[in-house]
Amino acid sequence: MGLELLIQFSILQTIINGIITGSIYFLVAVGLTLQYRLMKFPNLSHAEFFAIGAFLTYFFADIIRIGFWPGLAISMLLTGLLSMAIYLAVFKTLLSRGASLLHLIIASAGLGVLLRYILWEIAGRKSYFFTQNFTPLDIGYIRLTTLWLAMILTAAAVFISLNFFLSKTMLGKALRGLASNPVLARLSGIRSEYLILLVWMLAGMMASLGGTLRAADTRIIPELGVEVLLPMFAVSILGGIGSISGAFTAAYILGLAESLGVAALSALGLSTEYKVLISFVALVVTIIALPTGLSSVISKEKVRYD
Repeated sequence: MGLELLIQFSILQTIINGIITGSIYFLVAVGLTLQYRLMKFPNLSHAEFFAIGAFLTYFFADIIRIGFWPGLAISMLLTGLLSMAIYLAVFKTLLSRGASLLHLIIASAGLGVLLRYILWEIAGRKSYFFTQNFTPLDIGYIRLTTLWLAMILTAAAVFISLNFFLSKTMLGKALRGLASNPVLARLSGIRSEYLILLVWMLAGMMASLGGTLRAADTRIIPELGVEVLLPMFAVSILGGIGSISGAFTAAYILGLAESLGVAALSALGLSTEYKVLISFVALVVTIIALPTGLSSVISKEKVRYD
């Protein structure tokens, strides 16, 4: 009986680990989803803001010493402003000169590499750690911490808030209109430039939030964004590019699949580094079997590819 109970707790812990991972994947993917919904191109540099946000939080929390949560708040604001500035300096300039989809993708890839090398030059190639302590909330054999609980609650709050914003507020409805029919939206008097800046700022803020929470649970390194690059796109494509509800569902599907996969790899005596294959397999299978993603299944929302 004791062994059966231990197995049950082990399975439950694996599921909780998957929910925690899914929460982080949603926070990094939701910014990409918002950007694609409006701009119609995949911003490959978005994952780097995951690392930038974590380093900014570390700077304010542990170097300036204003505390973890105040440091996170300032980091979110600065990362959002940086995201806006990069849009104005790079992508708006390219669009004004008639850049194609391919030009934008290549530019975002190059920008991502540039941001990573800048982080390497500033921070070096070593790991940093937050000094903030998070209270354990162990329940029997189940391990929890206040940080993990914050990840789950934050992801849920972001999902609910964004859905409310997009469906119930005038600004959100204007954003949806601009995303679905840019020409008609502009003719209706919607000031598209302000909405685009808002989306880029929100995307940067969500990346900073997710990156800081992930780094607080692991470590802070310039490659933090690279680690979530493949899962980020797997979540976005599996959820249906441009769908927030789809991204939310896909993030937890991928998080649970990864957690169960790690448990299976450990049981087989294989390296858990192979868990990255789970995101890759999810990406390939989705493209082949369900190219429009989960959004076509869980909602009536149509994803545009033009």
